[in-house]
Amino acid sequence: MGYRLGGRYVEGMDHLGSGLSFAEQINVAVRSARVFSELSPQESGLLRGFLEVFRVRASEPFIFEGDEGSFMALVLTGQVSVYKQFDSATPKLVASVGAGKTLGEMSMVDGEPRFATCVAAEDTTFAVLDRKGFREIIDKQPVLASKILLHLVALLNQRLRQTSAKLLEVMEGSEKAVKK
Repeated sequence: MGYRLGGRYVEGMDHLGSGLSFAEQINVAVRSARVFSELSPQESGLLRGFLEVFRVRASEPFIFEGDEGSFMALVLTGQVSVYKQFDSATPKLVASVGAGKTLGEMSMVDGEPRFATCVAAEDTTFAVLDRKGFREIIDKQPVLASKILLHLVALLNQRLRQTSAKLLEVMEGSEKAVKK
């Protein structure tokens, strides 16, 4: 048991096959995922042809902070804990996501290093869209690609707005502390 994904070998992971073999699970997750939520059933079927499905054992990391990002994952079943390394020696839990959520969108798009480490909190099945597959969607299914891109942009924009709001809160808190 083990598989190389995104350049790193993961001991507790199995490649289960093409997304075409997981139609029902992917259809359910796609309807929940913001990035894919407005795809028609036909478009969801097209997307499945570009996905590969994996299962990772509980407690096994499968996306690693700092690694090159070459894919995004759509959680089909299970739960994933997302950890970020800050100044302390112990990574901090920053999110917990389940079925229908996506991970790694930013790095898939820009190829920059991963922002956080994702660890299966329980046995987890997920579908992967890698950068090569996404480029194929752009070439072969431009309408599908444009829908996905629009939703990716909206999702990333929302995250940027949330981060900006948090930064503003921190800056305002610092100013109040300095004035006292």
